[in-house]
Amino acid sequence: FEKAGSIWEKVFTTDQTINVQVNWTPLASNVLGSAGASNYYANFPGAARLNTFYPIALAEKIAHKNFNGTDPDIVARFNSDFTNWYKGVDGLPKAGKEYDLLSVVIHELGHGLGFIGQFELSTDKTTVGYGYPGIFDQFMETKAGVKLTDTTTAYKNNSATLLSAVTAQSSLFLNAPNLVAANKNKGMLYSPKTFVDGSSIYHVDQYNYPVGDPNALMTPQIAPGEVTRSVGPIVEGFFKDMGWYGSSI
Repeated sequence: FEKAGSIWEKVFTTDQTINVQVNWTPLASNVLGSAGASNYYANFPGAARLNTFYPIALAEKIAHKNFNGTDPDIVARFNSDFTNWYKGVDGLPKAGKEYDLLSVVIHELGHGLGFIGQFELSTDKTTVGYGYPGIFDQFMETKAGVKLTDTTTAYKNNSATLLSAVTAQSSLFLNAPNLVAANKNKGMLYSPKTFVDGSSIYHVDQYNYPVGDPNALMTPQIAPGEVTRSVGPIVEGFFKDMGWYGSSI
């Protein structure tokens, strides 16, 4: 975890302490880990967009203010029942057999820091919607360049058309100026034809950014033996666009 923190410290700066609560706990058999912000804030001093949720660590950074005392800003869980973890930090898991814990930790911290949003599938699985959109959500768009949070278009909140947009395979993108400058292109998001909770939207496309690609960290899956130690140009650029103002690019 110290190593993962040192990698993220190269991506952004903040004058606020980021507290991470880590739980080593049984999870579903197909889940290595999960993480998210402990809370979200909107309309705080310094927020660049009104009526938009920011994960607490980012909100505190922008406002230069602690909102929750010593409570955690990020809550992360890792599967204690999983037997094939490689817990070293030297990047040498057994190919095809062991899963690199450090790579998974870096990935999950990315979600807690901001690679996450507010879009949710309805209980009956017929629509997608949100209360306030997240700052991440504000930069999602279709292949035609239509922003998904622009409710003047066909993509009304809590609608079937919005669900169709986030399940249009290889047709969902992140578009933001620093991201495009760093990546030389928009970032393609993972949008399978069936919405998958925990995977859809808030990952980059695993087929467009396969194992070994500079942007592979934030794909929805990790392969046994796969090692990632860089967050990649999409994440570095996009964190600046969200308001982290990274120090390394």
